[in-house]
Amino acid sequence: MADWKGTLLTLLVESFEGMQGTGTWFADSEKGAGLFGTLASVSAEQASLTAGRSTVAAQAVHMVYYVRVINAYARLEDPKPNWESSWTEQQVSAERWQEVQRQLREEYEEFKKFCEATEDWELEAKRSGAMAAVCHAAFHLGAIRHSLWKE
Repeated sequence: MADWKGTLLTLLVESFEGMQGTGTWFADSEKGAGLFGTLASVSAEQASLTAGRSTVAAQAVHMVYYVRVINAYARLEDPKPNWESSWTEQQVSAERWQEVQRQLREEYEEFKKFCEATEDWELEAKRSGAMAAVCHAAFHLGAIRHSLWKE
């Protein structure tokens, strides 16, 4: 399972931080291509504009909620998530936009530490939950970057 854990962490970092080297598995290779860099490149005003069915702000707030729920499960809590409620905040002020980005980083750091510290990955639910977090982050990274893409 040690190889699996290394792969998980590599993909987790790519989703949130972007790759630290020259190659990538799925994200763009330029600096700031992960969730953190992408969100930091957008103003609160831009993040509050509707692109498709939601805003970048709504996706970021949803990601905070999602990783917070994953962290609660990792702590063996039973959070009873209300996913619909995680999409209600569509517009943000400049202050709130900074807070959302800070909260996402904090939740991510907690989850990353959990993954780094976990040695026993034999339980299928643990592996699947961790990989689902990576997949979910990669999905939103792509959706956000696509909504910001200008030809």
